[in-house]
Amino acid sequence: MIKFILMTAVALLLYVTVFKADSMPRLPLDLYQASSGETRKGLNAGQCLSDQCVVIFVAPWCPTCHKLTPMMNELAAQLKAEGIDTQVVIGKDDMAEVKQYAGRFDFAVFTDPEGQSFKQVGLKGVPAFYAVNRSGDIKASIEGGYPEVARLRKALKI
Repeated sequence: MIKFILMTAVALLLYVTVFKADSMPRLPLDLYQASSGETRKGLNAGQCLSDQCVVIFVAPWCPTCHKLTPMMNELAAQLKAEGIDTQVVIGKDDMAEVKQYAGRFDFAVFTDPEGQSFKQVGLKGVPAFYAVNRSGDIKASIEGGYPEVARLRKALKI
C-alpha cells in the first residue's frame, strides 16, 4: 500500500512538473467585442499590456464561473484602477454559448472554443486565475472559486 502511495505521489509530481505550464501560451485567440457581438482575430491572450496582468479561464458550462462573474468584474475594475490588465479566456464549448457568456464581462474577453489554451496551460478545472508578468511568466495561480476579491488578490499576491 505504501509503495502504491509513493508511486502515485511521484507520478503526480512528474505530471505537475512536466505538464503544468510556467508561462502563458502565446496562441492567437479571438477577442470578443461586446459592443458589436463580433470577434477580432489574431490577438494573444495572456500577453500583458502592463507590467503584470490577471488571466482568468472560464467555461459557459461551469456553474461556479457564472456565479463568480460579478466578482471577476469587480476584480477587473479594481485592477484597472491600479494599472493592471485583466483578461478572461472563455472556451471548451459551442461558439454560440461562448459568445453569450462573453457578453457578461466588462473587460477583455478572448474566445477559445476548442480549448487550445486550456490544454497548453495544463488546466484541470475552471475557473482558474493566473497572475502573469509582462513576459508571460506565471507568478501565481489558483484553480477554483474565490467568492471575495480581497481573498483572491491575496492568494494571487496582486
